[in-house]
Amino acid sequence: MKPFPKKSWPWVIVLALGLPVVAVGLVIGSIVFGFLLPAFYAVQIDAVRTLARNDASQIANAIRNFRVEYGHYPLIGTKEDASVISDEQLMDVLLAENREMNWRAIIFFEAKPARDDRSGLIGEGVNRGDYVDPWGAPYHIVLDADSDNRVADPLDGDVIETDILAYSAGPDGNPATAGDNVASWK
Repeated sequence: MKPFPKKSWPWVIVLALGLPVVAVGLVIGSIVFGFLLPAFYAVQIDAVRTLARNDASQIANAIRNFRVEYGHYPLIGTKEDASVISDEQLMDVLLAENREMNWRAIIFFEAKPARDDRSGLIGEGVNRGDYVDPWGAPYHIVLDADSDNRVADPLDGDVIETDILAYSAGPDGNPATAGDNVASWK
């Protein structure tokens, strides 16, 4: 085997010193990526939960504004606290599409269209007209129909002094599992 020509020796030194530096850089980059990935995932989860909380608050405010305008809650005919969901029936009233209940045609809620049947107003299919959370389920709303400004917290049973509670059932879609539910009042 012939020895390297004198002109190529600097490249051998660069390669001999450079490859370990690149390998160390890749290892450090992998470690940093390993630490940042869970943090990035946690930020994404927080963003989705914040979106659900904001939507629930906006639905509660829309229903509250309807009550101020018309003197009663939409869709309920009872004097006891009641629960409804953000289905087509409720949304038609809040979006001024149901002129029997919203005869002044006031738009109380600006609904964004859902993407992939998640987080917004579903435009077609079985659930057409439902306003859904980021996990594809309608929001749950508890209304103070007896006007005592006290509503039972559906997540833990405590009594809260308010007129409306709105919440998402969370990623599992089950409102009975309060651990992952997203509440507008918490």
